[in-house]
Amino acid sequence: MLLVICPHQFKCYILNSVFGSKELKSYKIVHHVNRAVTRFKKDKTNKASFSPTSWSFPKCNKQLDNWECGYYVMCWMHEFVLFRQHNFSQNNWKDNTQFSSKQLEERVNSWVNSFGPKYLRQLIDW
Repeated sequence: MLLVICPHQFKCYILNSVFGSKELKSYKIVHHVNRAVTRFKKDKTNKASFSPTSWSFPKCNKQLDNWECGYYVMCWMHEFVLFRQHNFSQNNWKDNTQFSSKQLEERVNSWVNSFGPKYLRQLIDW
């Protein structure tokens, strides 16, 4: 599951690659995020009034099995940073097809080849 919080718009998005519940009460983190966004609103507007955070479940890729969730989150984070972060509310995910094993493997290889040598090398030399 990936949670995208847009505090300036007072909106949150839940991307869940498992066919899970779309009821907010099923997600324990919602209460805590609501409190944090409410605090942010209060600090930003100097108003103590409460207006609820808007939550939505955009269409997102659905995994076939139960082991791929981390790969799905990694793919979504990569897409978000490169393509979706600007004007996100109009540019969110709209596809619920599964990633192929080849796509997941390509994402892992891309990460290992770009991130790995630069940052993991420092840990090894440490």
